[in-house]
Amino acid sequence: MNPIRSHWFSAAGLVVALLVAGFLFTSCESSPEDVELIVTPTEVVVTSHTTIVFRASIADTNRLVFLPFKWEVSNPDLGVIAGQEAFSAVYVGRGDVHGDNLITVSDQGESRGIASVAHRNVSEPVP
Repeated sequence: MNPIRSHWFSAAGLVVALLVAGFLFTSCESSPEDVELIVTPTEVVVTSHTTIVFRASIADTNRLVFLPFKWEVSNPDLGVIAGQEAFSAVYVGRGDVHGDNLITVSDQGESRGIASVAHRNVSEPVP
């Protein structure tokens, strides 16, 4: 085989390999275009036992989310998700506790949304 032709085939093969690798690596990363879930209310401050209904909505209605949603709390000592439906969840906060609880909702893909519940004592100033 002609050595010049051999170098061109090697160079073309290298270019194709780099293009394929670039496509694979960029398609595996989370992009800023991932679907964001908006949780309402976003922030709640409570001073006693409480029940809150959180709702998730899709930031970009032209994108898909994959049900069912999974609702979680960061600190179950402060409160728990007592029930949920397709786009909503019921949070039950315990009384006489102090701290912050993050409520996270995610779909079966990469979509995620966050809200927070700040449990404060009655004597504490509410920001």
